[in-house]
Amino acid sequence: PVNLRVGGRLMAPAEVFPRVAVFAPDGRTLYSVASSQQFGRIPPPPHTLQVIDPVQRRITRSVTLPANTEILDAVVSPDGGLLVGVGQTNAIHMVDLATLTYSARIAGLNPLGDAQPYSGVMERVLMSPRGDRFY
Repeated sequence: PVNLRVGGRLMAPAEVFPRVAVFAPDGRTLYSVASSQQFGRIPPPPHTLQVIDPVQRRITRSVTLPANTEILDAVVSPDGGLLVGVGQTNAIHMVDLATLTYSARIAGLNPLGDAQPYSGVMERVLMSPRGDRFY
């Protein structure tokens, strides 16, 4: 059997509530999306992308994401260059991790198939092993 134990903690700054955290493929960087509110609101409060050094247990960079960007789940591409997130606003969000810039917002599709906007929630995202598709 494997003996799992907590090796340490990284406390979030005051009034910052982490939503999701995902490691880069090499395990050397942890990306966390955080909010200034504990639970989602519409429109969502500003979210930040935090770049964390897991060995030093410290935040090395923090980038404010555009308004109405609420990320509830995220995945990093196999090459470590792109973070794809989904969330409350039924949109797919992309962040270029090389430059730490928000690179795209794609509106989610209406599952009913009509032209009306859909205000649902995307809760999970997965990426193919090659990084060429996400689901």
